Amino acid sequence: MRIGVGRALRGAVTAQFLLAITDVGKILSNSGATFDMPTLIGIIVFLTILGPILMKLAEVVERRILAWRHAA
Repeated sequence: MRIGVGRALRGAVTAQFLLAITDVGKILSNSGATFDMPTLIGIIVFLTILGPILMKLAEVVERRILAWRHAA
C-alpha cells in the first residue's frame, strides 16, 4: 500500500504536469515558463514534503488494517 501511494503521487504530478490544465501542473508550467523561481521551488518543496507524509499515513492505515499480521 505504501508503494502504491508513492507511485500514485508521482503519477498524479506527472499527469497534471503533462496535461497542465489545472492545479499543480498549470502552476509548474507557468512558473517555469515565466522564471518565477520562488513559486517553482515552493511547489517542488511542497511535493517533496507531501510524499513522505502520505507514505506515513499509508503506513498507519496499513498497520491498522493488518493488525493481525503485526500482533505476532
